[in-house]
Amino acid sequence: MKKQRLILIPMLLLLFVLLFAFGVSAATENTAESNVYVTVEKLVLGQGYIIEPTAVPYEDEMTAATALLAVLDEDAYQYTGSVDGRDLYISFIKDEDMGFVEMPKILYDAVVADQGYISARSDSAWLGEFDYYHQSGWMLTVNHAFIDRSCADYELSPGDVIRWQYTVYGYGSDLGNGGSAWGGSDALIKAANKDTLIQLVANASDTESNAYQNAYSVLLNPLATQEAVDIAKANLETNAEIDLVPSSFETQTTTFAKKILLNLSGEQIAPGETLSLKATVLPENTTFGGITWKSSNRKVATVSDDGVVTALTEGTANITATTADSGASALCKVTVKESSVTVMLPFNDVFENQWFYPHVHYVYANKIMNGKTETIFAPDEAITRGQFIAILGRYAQVKDSSMENPCDNVKFEDVDANDYYASHIAWAHEKGIVEGISEKEFAPAKKITREQMATMMFRYAKAMGTEETLPSVDGSLFVDDSSISDYAREGVYRMKAAGILEGEGNNLFHPKGNTTRGAAAKTIHIFMEL
Repeated sequence: MKKQRLILIPMLLLLFVLLFAFGVSAATENTAESNVYVTVEKLVLGQGYIIEPTAVPYEDEMTAATALLAVLDEDAYQYTGSVDGRDLYISFIKDEDMGFVEMPKILYDAVVADQGYISARSDSAWLGEFDYYHQSGWMLTVNHAFIDRSCADYELSPGDVIRWQYTVYGYGSDLGNGGSAWGGSDALIKAANKDTLIQLVANASDTESNAYQNAYSVLLNPLATQEAVDIAKANLETNAEIDLVPSSFETQTTTFAKKILLNLSGEQIAPGETLSLKATVLPENTTFGGITWKSSNRKVATVSDDGVVTALTEGTANITATTADSGASALCKVTVKESSVTVMLPFNDVFENQWFYPHVHYVYANKIMNGKTETIFAPDEAITRGQFIAILGRYAQVKDSSMENPCDNVKFEDVDANDYYASHIAWAHEKGIVEGISEKEFAPAKKITREQMATMMFRYAKAMGTEETLPSVDGSLFVDDSSISDYAREGVYRMKAAGILEGEGNNLFHPKGNTTRGAAAKTIHIFMEL
């Protein structure tokens, strides 16, 4: 009996030593064998976790989908397909919008280089596809590998680490996925393997230690290196006594617009008058990507890109200012009413009994066309390319250039920066409304042809977003259709269908013919009231 006791005591001592030495890692391994680990992350937004590293008891036939549903409330996700089918797709997860994002600088630069700004969420209560950028959404990795099939079709094993990660750019390129190729090497961000560290954090009991805090900080860093992850893992496994050193990375903060204030909520002006609207975007540190101005009734009043409203005819129009990033908006109701003061024509070659009189009066009163001199309109003189594009430019509230206000964006050698039409040509060229007769020549003094005029007006409508007001036409309209240049055919047809341009007798269009200034005034009058 004594001999047996002597043998038993050393065995117990050995067992105690083994348990003491390997108890932590053994416990982790045993726990891992009975659990899977789930996270729901928005790390690339600088906003941490929706669901922190969580141990979920493993069940037979468990899938990546059922593991997610185990940690989310029943009403906390939106999806297409069926949870138990092969077509499940998680589109949105419930998450309250914080009103800003702190992206890694490299990610921010990539999005802004393409889109120009970071757009806001479509719904402040949900985070999902197409928020912030058109390539965004939820992506899934299991054991540090991207899954290219339905999460409901991916069966799990004990110990698996399931990470639902929000991606903004490149369909996971900001999470380490190789852009268009699953798992490729051309990722925007080289992501470290954090799976084991996620397991340790989920199972940790001492969440106040520096080792735990440092490990958690490394998990939150989307740019953390593998070396940093491995060091954090080693320190957490041994609960090492270390200094608290938060993991950090370079970020770019974007704060989204919540509200727009206009200097006016309503105003009455007369045809031909202008009104300047000023927008204030709140909060003050907002990065809003610019403001879009829009008129609800362009027949009554138009608005320029910088908020200058031009009244055209009697009626009302709502002028709306909208931020590009969040869609915050405000409006001003503009009422256009004839004033008691009648605009008198100063021209001694335009009389009330002439067919073009009302049209010349209209374009002059609305500051769209001027005379050749202060007293001569020259209604029977052919209009030039420079004159006509200036008409369209003024309609869009582009100011004439001059010696005091020269154009700084001249593209053609035969256009002087001081010419009144220089700014209009530069604007129209940038908008795709006009081209030169060659790469270096615009020929502003050359008489404009009828097909060129039709083309410019059609392209103007496209550039201004009013193309839908011009009916589409199938088939030939004129006897001389074959004489119409290919580039001009659609513009000619749609101007004809809208009643803006007509033929010149015998159903002929005369595409290479010219147009008088009086006829141009009529055409523009009809075009503006369409």
